Amino acid sequence: MENASVLFITGYNWHFESPERRERYFKWSEGVYIPFRMKNPGLLEHSRYQIMKKNPDYPEGITIQHFTNQSGYDFRLKNQENVDVTRDMMTSWGTEWIWSGLYRLVKTVRRDIALPGKTRTAAQIVNAPLLHIEALDLDSAEYDRYAAWLYNAGSDIFTPLFMETTKLMGWDLFEWTGVVDDTYKDMLKIKKYPKYLSLLYFPSIEDFYDFEKSPGIAAFKRATKQILPDGLIYKWYVQYQLWEIHRREA
Repeated sequence: MENASVLFITGYNWHFESPERRERYFKWSEGVYIPFRMKNPGLLEHSRYQIMKKNPDYPEGITIQHFTNQSGYDFRLKNQENVDVTRDMMTSWGTEWIWSGLYRLVKTVRRDIALPGKTRTAAQIVNAPLLHIEALDLDSAEYDRYAAWLYNAGSDIFTPLFMETTKLMGWDLFEWTGVVDDTYKDMLKIKKYPKYLSLLYFPSIEDFYDFEKSPGIAAFKRATKQILPDGLIYKWYVQYQLWEIHRREA
């Protein structure tokens, strides 16, 4: 799994002193920060999302960066100019930092390959306005049992069903790498992260709600009780709306 795609996720709350300060930040971000980030040859995509419904348990905004592999991510740590730009971004704008961590791709499924045994090596999806993030509150052994079931029988049986009966666009399963960027470490509100993270993509929040109420989800929850007798207890369960996306041209 050394060459697996990795996802770097950060979560934050903005505390701008004035509308003018907010405007200055986004001009700097669009004109300096993101163009600089996209110079990293290992960065495939830089996306920002806003929470659909404010909740004090979750950050208001998140940024997701997809890298070719962990070496692509490591480039940003070894380049001093990159480190300096990151530190400037973190300390100059009054941002409260909630999440920051690196996850490695385990499995990804899309509509065009939603059949048993078919996977991709990179977790990018085009034109998915709604992102649902979920992670379970389990100990390590329970997590490993659940992830093994989900990777094999769970996804092979239920993913095709979801694709046929709902508007689910894609699903990604990631595993925590244990890596936290030292630039962020001392500022983070959350220090402990779920071992596995699932990202699900939908055309809209209404489509996600329909997915939640679908017969397939009811069957999925019944099936998981074979390995998790107490059912699915979530540590993270939240939806974000895509705000902007920057993707490296093929």
